[in-house]
Amino acid sequence: MRSCILSCLMLLLLAISCNKDKTSHRNLSSFAFPGTWKWVLTTGGFAGIHETPASTGNSMTLILNADSTLSLVENGHTTTGTYRTGKDSLSVRGTVYDTIGISTGLGAFIYSHNMDSLFLVAYCCDRFNYVFVKQ
Repeated sequence: MRSCILSCLMLLLLAISCNKDKTSHRNLSSFAFPGTWKWVLTTGGFAGIHETPASTGNSMTLILNADSTLSLVENGHTTTGTYRTGKDSLSVRGTVYDTIGISTGLGAFIYSHNMDSLFLVAYCCDRFNYVFVKQ
C-alpha cells in the first residue's frame, strides 16, 4: 500500500511539474540534461516496490552528455549508450508528454524535473518510477 501511495505521489509530482511552467518543459535549454545524475529511489511495479541505495546496497549513476551519449554506472559496472528526448502522446487522453529513451536497457520514460532532480516514469509494463538527483 505504501508503495502504491509513493507511486501516486510521484505521478502527481510529474503532473504538477508539467503544469506549473510549461515553457521549461518545451525548451530543453532551460533544463540541463547533461550532467551526472545519482539514483536515489525506485518505486512501482506489480509488487509495489520501494527501493533506495540504502535498502538494496546498489548504486546507479547516469551520466548524460551534451552529444546525447551516456554512461550508466551500476555497482561499478559501466555501460555506454545514447539517449534521445522527444514528445509522445502515449495514447493517454491525447496528452503529449516529454519523453526520454535510454539505449542501455533502462528503456523509455516520461520525464519531469526540477532543476536538481530528474523523475523518470516508465510508461510500459511494470510502471517503475526512478528519481535521480544531479551531482
